[in-house]
Amino acid sequence: MTEIVSDYRSPGGDDADNTCVPGHWGYESAIPADLKPAAPWVKASIAPTWVRDGGGRAEAIPGPARPDPAGFATWLDTTIGPPDRSGPVVIMGLVLEVCVLAALTEIRLRGYSASVLLEGVDTYDGDQRRKHDFLDTLAGFWGQPVTWAQCTTELAGQTGSSRHD
Repeated sequence: MTEIVSDYRSPGGDDADNTCVPGHWGYESAIPADLKPAAPWVKASIAPTWVRDGGGRAEAIPGPARPDPAGFATWLDTTIGPPDRSGPVVIMGLVLEVCVLAALTEIRLRGYSASVLLEGVDTYDGDQRRKHDFLDTLAGFWGQPVTWAQCTTELAGQTGSSRHD
């Protein structure tokens, strides 16, 4: 299991908005540390390839967002492995039509098979009809929706799989 987290602070640290700020509520992972074998990727924009100096560190003054597609590729290769046909990368998170879609798109463009965990995503406004409509149309181009029951059934049939995030 791997994780991508967001650090959306303004460069210079003068951000009055405390969303996705290291050291504050809402930033900490709900995934137990013993389930995460690798450090998370810390992104600075909706696109996972954008980072910043000081990203993810509460004591650091954040730098401006900058692209790092090679760094993201290295992180993927280290944490998930190279793209292959052994199974999809299962993506969950908020917000479905923003960050989840950006991560899903980036993963697919890099050759990975991907799915979206139905119970692990939601839209900005929480509208369940909109969520299902979105998953049935646009997200279907990039990866198929999958339920928790489908994931656990598939995992029960495999041993040693580390492809599900």
